[in-house]
Amino acid sequence: MVIGSALAKVAWLCYAFGVGFEDEIDDILRELVRERGAFAAGLADAGEDPFSEEDAQGRSKERMPLGGGTELVVLIDPSAVEDLKGAIERAARELRSCVRRWNPESLAGFQVLGRLPRGRTAILRRISRYLEAFVHVHGAACAVVLRGSQVLSWSGNLDEIRRERLPFLRKRVDAEAARKRGKTSHAEVHGEDVYARSFGFDGYLVVFFERPYSLDFVRYRARTVTRELALLLPHLDDDPPASTQIRPRPEPTS
Repeated sequence: MVIGSALAKVAWLCYAFGVGFEDEIDDILRELVRERGAFAAGLADAGEDPFSEEDAQGRSKERMPLGGGTELVVLIDPSAVEDLKGAIERAARELRSCVRRWNPESLAGFQVLGRLPRGRTAILRRISRYLEAFVHVHGAACAVVLRGSQVLSWSGNLDEIRRERLPFLRKRVDAEAARKRGKTSHAEVHGEDVYARSFGFDGYLVVFFERPYSLDFVRYRARTVTRELALLLPHLDDDPPASTQIRPRPEPTS
């Protein structure tokens, strides 16, 4: 039993994160360019430049070797060189660790320019990968993510019968959360062929099964994957239509 659970865990990690290697690199670079003074970050062969002359104009270029003839190249404000050294070194360590885990054929070509938001399509694709991994590891018939009453993504066979059960399952989860209010803001429900839990802000994970399943294993990995999904769902929100309008201060009266 212990061996089986260990193999299942390895399969889960390989399937869920192995196929997301590019996403992991993207996350590291995006985190780096969030630092004040960092304009862009990219990976290139040693001595090569991943950025255009127009992008690099007037900016300092910091390089950090990653091994295997690849470098992390960061465009930064010249006045922020000292402030960003720590962040660049952390990013380089994370990138080296990522390379050791997945041993890709090449790293060159990855880059993030400015504080560009990740598109909705890319976010939904990443959510779908988590669901595919969940279905694959647990032999589930279908895994679904909802936000409120909206079905965002699913993997497996979401037929009409299962789709019609989603509103009822969501209400059951909400009722369970209301019953436990004060102890937790989220809840789970489960039956012979279904497991459902809430997460984040108005998020729900529902998993359908066609054969008996291990509740403990499903519960553990559901908590793991919903932690990741809770970080992704807010990025699906549209930006405000306009910046906040602030009225001018009234002139003081004499």
